[in-house]
Amino acid sequence: MIVYYGIFPETSQRLAGHGVALHHLCTWWDVLAEARAQGVFDTATLSEVETFLQNPRAWQEARAESFFQGTGLCRLWG
Repeated sequence: MIVYYGIFPETSQRLAGHGVALHHLCTWWDVLAEARAQGVFDTATLSEVETFLQNPRAWQEARAESFFQGTGLCRLWG
């Protein structure tokens, strides 16, 4: 089983290059829309998830910097 997040547009092509046909029931965009519709999370949480979905690599990089601040690991990673 491969979990498809629907956030990296190149995923389907990369998997197809390995003979894998991707079929999915929903993406994280669908989950976000349903969470908004049901009101199960606060606005800040939903906004943060949307920020991640819009640009997951930038979201990860921004948090990696703050995560590693003060640990001495910043020197190791860049």
